[in-house]
Amino acid sequence: MKSIGRLPLILALPAALGACFDPPGGDKKSSSSVAGPLLASQPVGAAGGTVGIVDIASPFYGVKVVIPPGALASTTTITITNVTGTGSLPAGMHDLEFGPAGLVFALPVTVTINYSLQYVTDFLITDATRLRVVQRSEADDPEILPTLSQDAVLRTISVQATHFSRFAAVLFSFAANSSGEHYRLVAQKRMLATQVHQVTAAGDDFVVSSAQPGATPVTVGQGSIAGLFASAGNLILVHSTSDDARNFVGANGLVDGLAARYANIAVYQYKSGRPIAENGNWLYNEIKRNAAGGFKTDLLGYSLGGIVARYAIERSKDDPARAALPNYDAATCTGPLDGLVRNFITLGSPHGGAVDDVILSWVEPTGALTLPVVANYFPGLTDNAQTGGTASQLNAAYADNGARYFLVAGASRDGGLSPLIPGDDDRLVAVTSATGVPVLNVPEESKVFPPAGNGGFIFSHSNLQSEAVPNGVRDQIVAWISIP
Repeated sequence: MKSIGRLPLILALPAALGACFDPPGGDKKSSSSVAGPLLASQPVGAAGGTVGIVDIASPFYGVKVVIPPGALASTTTITITNVTGTGSLPAGMHDLEFGPAGLVFALPVTVTINYSLQYVTDFLITDATRLRVVQRSEADDPEILPTLSQDAVLRTISVQATHFSRFAAVLFSFAANSSGEHYRLVAQKRMLATQVHQVTAAGDDFVVSSAQPGATPVTVGQGSIAGLFASAGNLILVHSTSDDARNFVGANGLVDGLAARYANIAVYQYKSGRPIAENGNWLYNEIKRNAAGGFKTDLLGYSLGGIVARYAIERSKDDPARAALPNYDAATCTGPLDGLVRNFITLGSPHGGAVDDVILSWVEPTGALTLPVVANYFPGLTDNAQTGGTASQLNAAYADNGARYFLVAGASRDGGLSPLIPGDDDRLVAVTSATGVPVLNVPEESKVFPPAGNGGFIFSHSNLQSEAVPNGVRDQIVAWISIP
């Protein structure tokens, strides 16, 4: 990200008196400390005012907040920070925190943020109205805010907000001239869930915070998270690259298909554009810090989710980077997951890495992007390159552990005609990659679908999960987890 050319000027405009509204309990949240340069800092009182960057040479020119009279009861120092470092959005996307973080207003304020020329150039964005503002709280709960106004020349979007946190402009909805929506890749909430909330934005449904107006609950598992960590009859599902916690929902999918086998089924929703190690470390931390005595779970990863889960099992215990994550607890987040994870199952996961064309196809079906652009914004995708990627690193250091491994590969039986992958594949991941863990010890094994006698079914990458009941994958999983 470009540095600021000179110190920004701060504009503070007085207004009239009013009252302050405190969060429940009567205490304002304290400002969180974020990495990155302070762009603006100015006291604003009960009369209201405007704080923003008016230096035309600044890459953040036009960023501001307008606080109306009555929003604050007493003088508060308003800050705007360019967030960088751990937990920030990719370089090229402006990630702005308005502070004090968590400050709640009696009346809505108008927040204006900008997006960089680099972002729209890198992703060939010709229609900037496809950008929406996402607000993320200290707890990383996202809200997709309606656009109040937009300035294509200044590259700004204005929204109304009732509290302060972090704001960013993120691409939504697919179109032929861009990579598609980026919300799921870098902005959605990391969580373990049996139920989520969704809203519609830009013609598609997205998982958001329950605080989002109009959000509706959606069941994505069964039982509860509290029940999961207090018992032994559990399954944790890890979704694929461009999906979210709803990935496994459906009459023929794995939540319904395996409901009779588990007391609790939860989905790990993660930011698939973030590094594989980071996503694996979050899952490891969450299991370690919450597991009560007697807790055991099976772990099933679909597509990239299998590599994320595998990192948690094999490498997270030795990765000091997990201490930087917000769910890290030094007292509990130690040691292997042996004894906690019984069976580890993957569906179409690229254990042998993925070829460059496949990586690009995940975010740009038209092939207009380059790998360096994808790597800059979404390292979680390029992490798993065939040479030197996360999976190849896991394979090089592989040692048997306490979890039993079971691998499913799909063979589309298209005669090697897939446009992306040479040889036998599920039209996205090669069979050799999906079965590419170096050592499987009995009863561990891998199976390629279609099996004998079921050659008429198309075993593509997507229906390994979405058609897991009729295509026999569910029955194979049941057979594996039933092994004493």
